[in-house]
Amino acid sequence: MKDFRFPRRPRNLLFATLLFALLAVLVPETRAADAQVLIRRAANFGNYNWLEIWIDGQKVEKGVAMGHDFRTTLSPGHHVIGLARRPRTSFTEINHVPLDLRSGESYKYTAFWRNDRVVLETTR
Repeated sequence: MKDFRFPRRPRNLLFATLLFALLAVLVPETRAADAQVLIRRAANFGNYNWLEIWIDGQKVEKGVAMGHDFRTTLSPGHHVIGLARRPRTSFTEINHVPLDLRSGESYKYTAFWRNDRVVLETTR
């Protein structure tokens, strides 16, 4: 009985094609036209507090802990960023900050805890 094996070159070509197809699906595409957004958590935000972030009503970050940042790309245009401190106490609420983003620009912000609200300030 003859043992059939797939020839080596077509097998390697098939493997490489499948690998590139898988990478194209798994690696998110960042378009040059998108805006880059970075939100840093201020050092004095609190040891046992973390920052929750919503973009256009959708929760995108459950908690930015001490020493960590939040980075994302967004399409140009108007967006609303929601910020809240966790654990939430009875007097805290989500602070909504409107942003107008331009194509290809990078935006850096720092989130501070001030007067029972999370505020967002532009960072240079």
